[in-house]
Amino acid sequence: MRYATLSYLGYVFLFLMTDVAMGLNVFPTAYLKSRKPRVLFVQNNSVYRDSWMDINRDANYSIRELLRILSRSRVGAKTIRLAKKKAAQQGMTLLDIIFPGKSSICDTTLVRKFSVANPLDVVFESHSKVFINKELSTVHAVLDLAHELTHFIYRRPFNPYNENFTVRDFIASTIEGKGGEVAAYLAECKVLYELFPSEADNRSNCSSIMDGRTGRLSKRKGVKAFYRIGDNFGSFIAKLNKYGLEVKDFPLLSSRPSSYVSSAYNLPYPVAAFIEYNSIKSKVCRNDKKRLQIMREQSTSGRYLASYNNDEAEKIYNTMKKSYWLRCRNYYSRN
Repeated sequence: MRYATLSYLGYVFLFLMTDVAMGLNVFPTAYLKSRKPRVLFVQNNSVYRDSWMDINRDANYSIRELLRILSRSRVGAKTIRLAKKKAAQQGMTLLDIIFPGKSSICDTTLVRKFSVANPLDVVFESHSKVFINKELSTVHAVLDLAHELTHFIYRRPFNPYNENFTVRDFIASTIEGKGGEVAAYLAECKVLYELFPSEADNRSNCSSIMDGRTGRLSKRKGVKAFYRIGDNFGSFIAKLNKYGLEVKDFPLLSSRPSSYVSSAYNLPYPVAAFIEYNSIKSKVCRNDKKRLQIMREQSTSGRYLASYNNDEAEKIYNTMKKSYWLRCRNYYSRN
């Protein structure tokens, strides 16, 4: 659930290359501080307390069982329907994109491809997969599935090579954006209330984001809760200041104790998102720097952009170098 661990690797090959594969789901299932010890009982049916992964059956069978249970929920049924549609756009079925894993995450891989004829012609492709922690009970797994599929359906993959890829937007989209952490958590809570109402009262964190007037789950209350960073407040503001940001750039940021943290860093979401942003920028800048180095090395051997004359090839190189510095100069100066 919550935003997933960045599982990116940089591959740098000149042209026709897949140079960055990164988990855009930036934190593995964020978890409540009370999440680990929680034990849910589904309508007093002990079968739901067992692991969702049945060692006597293959993974696809277990995944189908999770989907079957989730489909009993109105919200869950809609989520499955939209997830099927999204998977079909990738030429896949749900069983092609859901897998058991070490943690519950929605992992999105961004692929950057270059044209052989023109290195400035860049195409980006993204593909997502959902992993559900294989150690979870059936109840936990169903809730995680609702959460991760919400990310899969709605979250818009970001492009870290874009000059407008900023730390402010990254943190905000991670928490409150479409398909972000709050949206996924709300979906999880709705499924909890619809499928396992007898256990809903035991999950105070879902009830804590309930609007007292309407009796409905409140996105605004959820966003406020996710922006609580407790004792990290002072140091986090200092980090933001390095990027020219202030508290006013995150009006809901609070020093109140945090209830929601990223399992990747065991830190509140805004802080974890800031760390992930820097990690992404580091890899992106390193990839582009290496690409420029390869192009320069090839130019000395006469293999550099053979289809162009020297002046044209040099112009392309300088254009790419300028873009690199525009995106990476500030990152290097702040780290």
